[in-house]
Amino acid sequence: MELKEYKKQQKEAAGLLDSVDVAERQPVFLKDKGDALYKQGNYKGAVNAYSRAIQLDPQHLPSLANRAACWLKMGEAAQCLMDCDDALELLRPRAKRWEAGDATADELK
Repeated sequence: MELKEYKKQQKEAAGLLDSVDVAERQPVFLKDKGDALYKQGNYKGAVNAYSRAIQLDPQHLPSLANRAACWLKMGEAAQCLMDCDDALELLRPRAKRWEAGDATADELK
């Protein structure tokens, strides 16, 4: 184990995470980080940020959709398709509520 990783684990165990560590555990922060990397053309870095956001919140649709866009830019059509399929699966219950009149437009975002 690297020294850096060991120190991080010790901080986590002691509850002494710094603000960067805390931010790195927020899906919205990671999605924004991925967006910035995507705009720079760093698709691999963006995939990593979006993947971490999805790992923390598997239902974070913006990260899933944006990661699909990265895969497409990188020529990874199969990965893109998998993310799109996953996003559609997450959207189905919302669409059913909308069709039944049980959801507002704001809930579908």
